[in-house]
Amino acid sequence: MSALRVAVIGAGDFGVRHLEAYRRAGAEVAAIADTDRARAERVAARHGVPRWFTDGAELLDAVRPHAVSVVTPSATHVPLALAALDAGCAVLLEKPVADDRRRLRLLREHPAADRVMPAHVLRFDPAYLELRDRFRSGAIGELRALEAHRHRESGHRTRYPAADPAGLTAVHDIDLAGWIAGWPPDPVPVSARGLDTGQDLGGYVHAVLSPAPGVLWSITAGWLLAPDSGGWDRLTLHGSAGSLTVTAAGGRYEVLHDGRPVAAGSRPEAPGLDGTIGHFLAAVHAGEPFTVPLDEAWAGLGLVEAVCRSARAAGAPVGWSSA
Repeated sequence: MSALRVAVIGAGDFGVRHLEAYRRAGAEVAAIADTDRARAERVAARHGVPRWFTDGAELLDAVRPHAVSVVTPSATHVPLALAALDAGCAVLLEKPVADDRRRLRLLREHPAADRVMPAHVLRFDPAYLELRDRFRSGAIGELRALEAHRHRESGHRTRYPAADPAGLTAVHDIDLAGWIAGWPPDPVPVSARGLDTGQDLGGYVHAVLSPAPGVLWSITAGWLLAPDSGGWDRLTLHGSAGSLTVTAAGGRYEVLHDGRPVAAGSRPEAPGLDGTIGHFLAAVHAGEPFTVPLDEAWAGLGLVEAVCRSARAAGAPVGWSSA
């Protein structure tokens, strides 16, 4: 990977994790950008990055990297990704890939849109790879229900004032559901409730939909845990011949088959990021397609939007299609 020059736009906590993952993968991190001048300069100095900028477009024009991570607020994702594509870069785009489908359509219709990889890192997390492989092997028969819970600290409500638990947190399980079980081909209604109908839905959302006859998805995300308590996740697949569950908390994960542990391991602070970066670089280097296509992030964002509309309408069903 040493022949690839990469850059990171966004020098916050997760931007730094991207930078470090690129270094571990052997890529040359040529530049970093952040609208906070002091932060951009500080991160560049601390990590030995030769150039820093306060404007992502300026970085792209001056450095011309082969690939770039966009790790900025979601409202800036599409314009930065478009600028990167126009500069000839491949793009690793953090989730949510956009703040609405209207903006995302501009990126999806770009001639080089296949050079954008959504950073749905849990697809590269060993815990969920184990779950998917066991399900795809027929271990529990045909899927009957998918049940997801993802809970975070209450500080998310002040840390991400422009976000909501559907777009920032449940989006992980929405993507995992489509990746593991398959996106439904036909429009289906979704019903959701929050603790209130405000911007962040009271920090809690629960959504249900039936993507096929006899199949139910139930997805819950909350920002109600006590400060400094960490978070916990659980994803269960109920099938015609048993169940599979992944639980994750406190830096550990466990996979259970009908309640019996079948796999376990440690879980880093950014699970799946090294695998995501490794796949992204390898695909860029070889000129091959990404395994996480932009069209699947489009499907996931559509469901996120439908969940939010339904929750803000006190549970009224909202039509949604992955197309």
